Amino acid sequence: MMKPHVKQLLFAILAVIAGILVGGMMVGAVEALGHRVYPVPADLDPSDPKALGEYIAQLPAGAFLFVLLAFAIGALAGSMVASLIGGRIHGIIVGAVLCLFGFLNLVMIPHPVWFGPGVLIANGLGTMFGIQAARNPGGNRES
Repeated sequence: MMKPHVKQLLFAILAVIAGILVGGMMVGAVEALGHRVYPVPADLDPSDPKALGEYIAQLPAGAFLFVLLAFAIGALAGSMVASLIGGRIHGIIVGAVLCLFGFLNLVMIPHPVWFGPGVLIANGLGTMFGIQAARNPGGNRES
């Protein structure tokens, strides 16, 4: 029989991994939808920083808002899953990891100045609402 502290550790690890995976899948799904609305040119070479920078510089704000929406929905879903499995702290950890991924995106790809604070706000709100949804999955309020 597994010792209780080992079982607790395994659930903690599972909670964080599941949350990151679900959050990442949600980010990918919403970004894929964004690419349908704002298609990437077929001839764009993403490994060419100059070409990528020129392409991103001409994108409308809506394209960036899709990415922020993706980050918010990913953080919400990931932190909710992690919180349901392991508890609130695991949802916070997942939200922080997904926020870190968002900031890595900022470092690797040029963005408008307003996008950096947007990443923090989108991830923060998504994480907060995901944890809250896990605490009250039925949406019922006690009187």
